[in-house]
Amino acid sequence: GLKSIGASAFASAWRLARVDIPDGVAVVGPEAFRFCSALTNATIGLGVASIGAKAFNNCPSLTSIKVAEESPHFSDIEGVLFNKARTTLIQYPNARPAARHTAPDSVRRIGDFAFADAVALTNVTLGAGGVDIGMSAFENCRVLAGIELGSATNISARAFADCWALSHVEVPDSVLAIGDQAFERCSG
Repeated sequence: GLKSIGASAFASAWRLARVDIPDGVAVVGPEAFRFCSALTNATIGLGVASIGAKAFNNCPSLTSIKVAEESPHFSDIEGVLFNKARTTLIQYPNARPAARHTAPDSVRRIGDFAFADAVALTNVTLGAGGVDIGMSAFENCRVLAGIELGSATNISARAFADCWALSHVEVPDSVLAIGDQAFERCSG
């Protein structure tokens, strides 16, 4: 049976509406489902051990990524994808209807592109656990107006680029580095 889904395997499959990755699949390649404009739901089987970068990015209809509860590698909270320990938030579905998101206190890293292009997200709160915000993590979140950084330690390149509604950010003393163009075109 199917053991892996290759890089960009279903990228731009504009009619693909639902993905159920079977338990026998171990690897989901980078950008495997990127630009799937009709994709609304994805389910990750318990055998998946690796999900490549941007596997579900730029899916403007995606509302939920569910993970088999028995999965030893990944988990979800209300359709938001995390590693099993919930220390890394991997992917926030682009079309998740919630306007606010509070990351669990266990989160230490917001993955690269994790929230990029989220259409309804207006406010995010990060915990007090020393969070590393990945490259382009919130890029192009056009209605994101508020971010509470908690005790973030790093804000990577382009982390909040093109967040047009973002007009004020309090950077805590815990932040050690801010990457290039981190707040480019934040004109709120």
